[in-house]
Amino acid sequence: MKQVYSARNEVDAHLVKGFLDEQGIESVVQGAGLSMILGEITTSDTLPSIWVREEDLDRAIEAVAGFKADAIPAQLISDPWTCPKCGESIEPQFTECWNCGESKPPSQ
Repeated sequence: MKQVYSARNEVDAHLVKGFLDEQGIESVVQGAGLSMILGEITTSDTLPSIWVREEDLDRAIEAVAGFKADAIPAQLISDPWTCPKCGESIEPQFTECWNCGESKPPSQ
């Protein structure tokens, strides 16, 4: 078995495992539950990781790269929008102006 992903936490590990399962790539989570034993001590050796069969390694690496690219919502990587009422620049994840409360126009 080969490691293809080192997760931030157990939830992250199981999300990636579920994604790989959907792609038809059998995987296992190693190190899940270690945080219960070790507490807040986290190193690369204690974080959960995803492992796949050696013959699935290339497909799994490609799938994980696609998963990570899709994990960032498009609204967080888009440009800020300008409030039509007061002209304030608003970060893309917000739908209302923090300054005057105006809603984000549909075209932005």
